[in-house]
Amino acid sequence: MTEDLEEFIDALNIVVYTLVDGSRVIGEERSYDYTNGIVISYGVLEFHQFNKISTLSPYVPEAIDTEFIFTDRNIIGRCNATFELKCVYYNALIKGKLKQVLTEEEFNKYLKIQKKPSSTLESWDELFENGDKPFSRN
Repeated sequence: MTEDLEEFIDALNIVVYTLVDGSRVIGEERSYDYTNGIVISYGVLEFHQFNKISTLSPYVPEAIDTEFIFTDRNIIGRCNATFELKCVYYNALIKGKLKQVLTEEEFNKYLKIQKKPSSTLESWDELFENGDKPFSRN
């Protein structure tokens, strides 16, 4: 990563919010109106966890490139994102935007995502020479 890109990402005002429904979202905080308790965030992504793996996906899939307005009564926690989390967020945001404008084939081509090859193994016997069986006792 170049120094210019590091400075750009570090300068972003990326904030993580915990909402009253228990969901956690991350986005670029554009403005915060203290008088009215209104937060305006751009590019809001939601955290999801599957089998101990956390991912980011668009909070509203059709509206990844828009600003969201949250009120203070809907936010129970707020913290600034670390540099590493900002990098993950920025990558996920760009991938989400690319998915909206590219076909699946183009997306996979440009991001060099390849489908896993299917196995041609007919049976476990092909793994062993001379038909030896695994775990057999002599």
